[in-house]
Amino acid sequence: MKPRLDYLLAAAALVAGGLLIFAIRRWRGSKTEAARRQRAESALGVLKDELDARVLLRTAELRDANRALHSEVAERRQVEAALRESEAHYRVLFDNMMNGYAHCRIITVSGQAQDFTYVKVNRAFGELTGLKNVTGRKVSEVIPGFLESDRQLLEAYGRVAQTGIPEQFERYVGAMGMWFSISAYSPAKGEFVALFEVITERKKAEVALRESEERHRQLFDNSPLPIWLYDQDTHRFLAVNESAIRHYGYAREEFLGMTTDQIGFSGPAAPREGPGGEGSFEARHRRKDGTAIEVEVFSRPLVLGGLNQRLELVVDITDKKVLQQQFLRAQRLESLGMLASGIAHDFNNVLAPIVFAGPLLRDSVSDPRDQKILDTLERSAERGVGLVRQILSFAHGATGEPQLIQVKHLARDVISIVTDTFPKSIEIEHHIPGDAWTIEGNPTQIHQVLINLCLNARDAMPGGGRLTVSAANRHLGQLEAGRIPGARPGDWLVLEVRDNGTGIPPLVLARIWEPFFTTKAANKGTGLGLATVRGIVANHHGFIEVESEVGRGTVFRIFLPSAEAQSADPGRPTPGPLPPGNGELILVVEDEQAFRDMIADILSSHGYRVLSFSDGLEALRVFTTRSNEASLVITDVDMPNLNGAELARLVSLLRPDILVIAMSGLSGGGDDGQGVELAIKRTHAFLRKPFKAELLLATVSRLFAARK
Repeated sequence: MKPRLDYLLAAAALVAGGLLIFAIRRWRGSKTEAARRQRAESALGVLKDELDARVLLRTAELRDANRALHSEVAERRQVEAALRESEAHYRVLFDNMMNGYAHCRIITVSGQAQDFTYVKVNRAFGELTGLKNVTGRKVSEVIPGFLESDRQLLEAYGRVAQTGIPEQFERYVGAMGMWFSISAYSPAKGEFVALFEVITERKKAEVALRESEERHRQLFDNSPLPIWLYDQDTHRFLAVNESAIRHYGYAREEFLGMTTDQIGFSGPAAPREGPGGEGSFEARHRRKDGTAIEVEVFSRPLVLGGLNQRLELVVDITDKKVLQQQFLRAQRLESLGMLASGIAHDFNNVLAPIVFAGPLLRDSVSDPRDQKILDTLERSAERGVGLVRQILSFAHGATGEPQLIQVKHLARDVISIVTDTFPKSIEIEHHIPGDAWTIEGNPTQIHQVLINLCLNARDAMPGGGRLTVSAANRHLGQLEAGRIPGARPGDWLVLEVRDNGTGIPPLVLARIWEPFFTTKAANKGTGLGLATVRGIVANHHGFIEVESEVGRGTVFRIFLPSAEAQSADPGRPTPGPLPPGNGELILVVEDEQAFRDMIADILSSHGYRVLSFSDGLEALRVFTTRSNEASLVITDVDMPNLNGAELARLVSLLRPDILVIAMSGLSGGGDDGQGVELAIKRTHAFLRKPFKAELLLATVSRLFAARK
């Protein structure tokens, strides 16, 4: 404004000067005018000089002002260019920012946010949300269902727009199915700007992490095995699960106040480490009640919260250790059984001639005293045979096929055994009726049941007492059967073993059928006796009744279903005369000379021709030359050079219709009984040593009769 005023003053001075000159020229003619003109001109000159000076000064000032104006215009242009450049830069940043940007205006009704309109959004908004062309539109139009499902987010935006106070929060927008992290502020009353990023994947990862942590926590807390975490430097427990609390008997607070040494580690100082510091070791721990347990600990290092820690899982292997001991004991018993089997087999060969000769001598002995001696000899031999068969059955685990059993004979054998072997302080009584019903089953297993129960009764009477073994036929009606656990109506043979010993306490009585449970001292019992008894009785479709009173004794009653058919005692020869032979040639192959000679004598005395051999090779050589003449081969199974099973195969190849009888002191089963089983398959009959002459003759006669 100042330069323009100076221009006006200068112009006014110039006009005034012009008018003055014009007046002077008009008055030049007169002197007065001349003088006046002279004075005026003089004054005008002075004025002109002054005006010129002032014009020059103002011109200089205007020139300077003009330069300043040009400089200011240039600076303003520079500022405007910089501003335009800055706006372009921020526009690029705005359009390319990673976070979404939404400038919105709130729509309120009665002071409450009801909707909002998009004023401006950036490119990231559309890319992150998938929403296009939203400017000027309401959110209710852009995102259907937003106002109904995401009311809390609308209210948060309304607070920011009304109060101007920024807010930062995370929200799940149900209408879009997405999680957002949002920073909101208000640029003007009733408006808000939301800067946001989509965090759906992060939220999913957080949920997955929480679920994983929860699963691991559940695994830790609910594991059936004890698990704990402890500080490797101090050995102090940091965490324990419920299984550890139950298994060791300490409360959680007690555990967390203890160190690992206080539960009695007696294993290595550190685990046997593998890759990554993981390892395992065995140790002996103590429960709170003082009980010692054997454990296997699986351990691995962890670093949590800057602490060197160890996570350990504990497996109680006490029962496993017991089973290992039982297994080792069973192996020792198996070794003893194999030794006993060998001895018993040889003993069988010793008994065979005695059993075979007894009946033969009876016809030649008439003196009553000699007859009595012969009776004693036969009974002793039969008892020896029974003992040997028991040893072989137990050593080989032979079971045999089910058959009709006269239990009275088994019971009497057991009574004979316990009478001879039990302490004299134990009185043995028995009541076995002659008309006891037969049962169908395995004789060896029933024998084992009675022996096991008698042994338990003996152990219950360390100072002596009375053992009673009895049998009875019994019919159970519906009412009576209902009073006995596991009973069924029907006809039963009842075997009873009774003692007047120490009795069984109620708590122990409830566990007597558990495998490996025993109240006996170490090395005094396996804990398998009664479990075996129960298993055998169950396999025979029977049941057991037990009564016991502490200090007064125990009774076991074994109920076995009666067989419908009655049968003669198996293994006993059928009475009646046997037809004599017709000169048939029989080859007898037996390495025990005494028994071989007796077989040859009895066959010869009944009309057969006999050739005897001490081994299979010798018999085979003769058979090749006389195969058409021979009618029967009787061979022992266990022989030198060529065993009975192989001899039976070879003679059958030379003559397929040849009759073969195998005999052995073994009954099959076990490694040393495989030859017996093979021989039974390849022959027409099998005789278990020792056998009586009547059984031999009956078997030979039966085979010849079947061939006719």
